Amino acid sequence: MNPATPFQIKKITFNDGSTVSLSNMTVFVGPNNVGKSRALSESIAFSQSEGLPTRPKPVIVSKVDIDGPSSWQEMTKVLPDPPILELSSYKIESLKSDLQEADGSQTTWGASGASAEEAITDIISGNDRQNRLRQFMGGAIVHLKTDTRLSLLADSSTPQSAQRPGNLMQYLYSAGSAVENEISETVYRYFGKQIRLDYSDIQHLRIRFSSDFDDVPSDPRDALKPMSRRERLEEQGDGVRSFTTIITALKAVQRSVVAIDEPEAFLHPPQAFHIGRIIGNAASDDRQLIVLLLPTAQTCCEEF
Repeated sequence: MNPATPFQIKKITFNDGSTVSLSNMTVFVGPNNVGKSRALSESIAFSQSEGLPTRPKPVIVSKVDIDGPSSWQEMTKVLPDPPILELSSYKIESLKSDLQEADGSQTTWGASGASAEEAITDIISGNDRQNRLRQFMGGAIVHLKTDTRLSLLADSSTPQSAQRPGNLMQYLYSAGSAVENEISETVYRYFGKQIRLDYSDIQHLRIRFSSDFDDVPSDPRDALKPMSRRERLEEQGDGVRSFTTIITALKAVQRSVVAIDEPEAFLHPPQAFHIGRIIGNAASDDRQLIVLLLPTAQTCCEEF
């Protein structure tokens, strides 16, 4: 059986006519204030819109070519969330690419008595297939921006539904204990402390940061007091918060395209080296990584 074609950004065309083709691992290197972040944001906006993005007006990018699944069977393997039938329309609800809680987006298309399979097949099999695929791209991309990365694992409310995460913390909750343990082991390896998702308070999710959790019972009702004595990740330094956010997004959010703006930011050189290795290993035929780096980030670059 052939693998499903994931959503991908295939080519970016700039306003000066130059182009760049993207592979499953693409790294852009350049100094501050040359437009790297703006170009990436515009590319992500173009990938989701048939016409010109209007806010903010694009100044660097003029066109983005994308690719994605070509059948219902492929789509079910790479859709971030399953479709919901409401009245006569199907709806897919996803967080937008920056994973901000307030940026819920949805894709809706008419069913007219058709099944989800028939409706999606009709959408992606026509002559305008590429532009029709764009309506699904918003939920297929993770964009970790430098200016918002430190807040993505802030304390959160518990999810109304584990199948519909409303932020990165809720994605971690939905991913399960095996993924959480893998993230914790990685953080411990490079920062000397573990993390644990604390849902002992029934209304809130928090990440605790401690050398051990040996005395914390498995029952969340009994864990409330010992968990409350542990520090919160939100109270820690920028480096460990940024590192944990990147690892969590890679492990807990299963989207086809992950764009990371300056992953070396906030990290000491040894930690930047290791985050580069982790990001490099995350690229695959099923997942595309787009990374922006400063020229000084040599330790991070060496691992890509």
